[in-house]
Amino acid sequence: MSWITERRGPSRLALTMLLALAAGPAHAQSGEMLEEIIVTAEKRSGVADRIGMSIAALGGEALETLRVTDTKDLVQLVPGFTAADSVAGTPIYTLRGIGFNTPNLSATSPVGVYINDTALAYPFMTQQMAFDLARVEVLKGPQGTLYGRNTTGGLIKYVTATPGDSYEGAVTAGYGNYQTFSLQGHVSTPVSETLGLRIAFTAEDSDKGWQKSVTHGERLGEKDRMAGRATLQWKPDSGLVATWRSSFWRDRSDTQAPQAIYYLPENPAGALTAAQIAPSLLLEAKNSQADWVPSNHPGTRTWSGQRPPYRMRADFQGHALDLEYAFDNGLLLNSSTAYNRVTRDDMIDANGAPFEMLSYQPRGHVNSLSQELRLSGEAERLNWTVGSYYVHDDIFEGMTAWLDDFSTVRVLRAVGAMVPNSYQPGQIAQGLRVDEAVADMKTDSYSLFGSGQYELSDALKLTVGARYNVDRTIFDGCTRDVGNNTAPIWNTVVAGVLAGVPTNIQPGGCITFNETMTALAGMVHDKLREDNLSWRTGLDWTLSDDTLLYGTISRGYKSGGFPVIAANTSRQLLPVRQEEVTSYELGTKLRLLDGGLRTSLAAYYSDYRDKQVFGVLTDPLFRTLERVLNVPKSEIWGLEADVNWRLAAGLTARAAASWTHTKVLDYKGFDQFGNAVDFRGSEFPYSPEWQVNAGLDHVTDLSANLSLRSTVSLSYQSRSHGDFQDLAYYNVKSRALVDGGITLLGPDERWTAGLWVRNLFNQDYWTSVNYGRDMFSRTAGMPRTYGVNLGWKFG
Repeated sequence: MSWITERRGPSRLALTMLLALAAGPAHAQSGEMLEEIIVTAEKRSGVADRIGMSIAALGGEALETLRVTDTKDLVQLVPGFTAADSVAGTPIYTLRGIGFNTPNLSATSPVGVYINDTALAYPFMTQQMAFDLARVEVLKGPQGTLYGRNTTGGLIKYVTATPGDSYEGAVTAGYGNYQTFSLQGHVSTPVSETLGLRIAFTAEDSDKGWQKSVTHGERLGEKDRMAGRATLQWKPDSGLVATWRSSFWRDRSDTQAPQAIYYLPENPAGALTAAQIAPSLLLEAKNSQADWVPSNHPGTRTWSGQRPPYRMRADFQGHALDLEYAFDNGLLLNSSTAYNRVTRDDMIDANGAPFEMLSYQPRGHVNSLSQELRLSGEAERLNWTVGSYYVHDDIFEGMTAWLDDFSTVRVLRAVGAMVPNSYQPGQIAQGLRVDEAVADMKTDSYSLFGSGQYELSDALKLTVGARYNVDRTIFDGCTRDVGNNTAPIWNTVVAGVLAGVPTNIQPGGCITFNETMTALAGMVHDKLREDNLSWRTGLDWTLSDDTLLYGTISRGYKSGGFPVIAANTSRQLLPVRQEEVTSYELGTKLRLLDGGLRTSLAAYYSDYRDKQVFGVLTDPLFRTLERVLNVPKSEIWGLEADVNWRLAAGLTARAAASWTHTKVLDYKGFDQFGNAVDFRGSEFPYSPEWQVNAGLDHVTDLSANLSLRSTVSLSYQSRSHGDFQDLAYYNVKSRALVDGGITLLGPDERWTAGLWVRNLFNQDYWTSVNYGRDMFSRTAGMPRTYGVNLGWKFG
């Protein structure tokens, strides 16, 4: 445990862990039974400890106690899972080393997120979903059989609370630092003998930004977001359950500015001076320090295009109808129909300096309509499920880049001024401040699947499953002029520098050339059709009521797709192939001390083919430009362990750890500066070798009507990096974070009053590192946050 001593010292950490015991002595002996968690990982109910796969499951009360309000918060609880932000603010989820670092709204994740039986395949959809939950289940490894949408790394399944048989509700109000107000609650009531309704909501608003510019004093970080969900459940008879859910979220918060760490101009002839850039470089900085283009940037006055403020304008709505019908002969029919829509129009600083080297304005929408049908049944020794799945996605994405102070743009303006042209001098001097990549996509996915579990004996079970899937995508996209600002540079510089390349870009027209740069490509039209067969086989061996051994072999796929990027040539817009993961896993789940101690161990190996990554190719104007590529071959080795121990009545200890080793076996490409690199032996981005989570939860009675609940948790990640290259620019340092809370509970928990803190020791850390046109920058973690909550239950 040398990392503890290195970071904060063992005495301070020990003191923190003892806060969970501050309420007084426990009253029972070690070995009291832990509560079982029922999950639906196999699309039917089962006890998590009796299912032969790696599952991290948390109940709704535990999620509230640990203040899990967003998918990113699961990093503090689930070893092997990391969350970061792309250069354009899109969430990046990585599980067991498998993730996809993409800025695109339109790109799916290999770590699937589900709300009940509905897939939220696009990470931007998954924000603000973690409220009013019955539980969350994290399934590790490929899940291509029963959950077939791109789950090569695993999936996160949120199971929402449903209406009960009686009227009840709760509301909690909170106040925290940075002038943050929060409100959440729910109401559940029977409408009739067969119909129930549940409405839940959550909102957060802060009036003081937590980030402060180091050069101009402005602030960012104010929050303005809300979410809600309505659930209507109808049970007209003993066979039918119909559940309708409608949910939404809305976010008008400030976007986060990065911390600039290295200035490496792509074209030194157009570089800013050291005196200009040095004040913004923050190699040693507090979490709250950053920098960004100020609101009075002079480019706003010299060109008619107005750069929006650094703020989100994002909205989501989702509607789902789940039907379950139990036939008299024991067959069970399930139908899940869902429609989800997400939109965004954000403004994000991508370089961390008061200069406009790169700011992004990502915008667009995803409309997703899906339908799943399942039929399941049981024989004497066999449980089986067969089904079909279809989804249609309609996508538009635009990615506007603001580049006023980018070194290459400054050089191109100077060159353009020397080429004979008919433009006004100001059009050249202010040209190429913006360009915009746009794309329309339509995606259809069809699949048939089946899975069965057969009891070879009373102790041994065989599981076999497969899914055949077909994906089709139609793509139309290019990079285009914005407001006749890009065309003046393109029509002068390209004609002057690249002989034989025809240029006659019209205002608003595409500026993307064909692969050989001999003609304009205009709007690039392309199609992608792929199919695959996912499968899983496993053996579960129940040695006793307290011991389960299992082994699995599974294969999963993530579909290919098209990028939305600044494309000088159509070659950049070629699709990436589907990736394939074959995983081998051995594990055990144990119950000890009469059920008071539960532990699980797992070891796994993943053969990873055609991993999808954002790479680069060389370009005659910009030196390098992005392209989505496949890594031909790589591998992952891993070990995981977790323990839950009821030490005494009201006192529970939990600990979990993972070791993940990732390695590229075959991949040659280029770095950001056009240098050829052999990436063999490189580790994957955002895949720390070690992750550890631990905590203590304690409840004690103070009197006949009062009790005290306290919790403290520790999460640790070892060093990782933001790219395949193990360079100082991309380092993500190790971190150990401590969170805690104490809550006073009134009679029958009718009212509560609590204190909470996140990042107790105010550790300075960051979660991601990106390169964005001349600048390496990182996304800082939140500084210490704390607050009070008052809650009331009724009904």
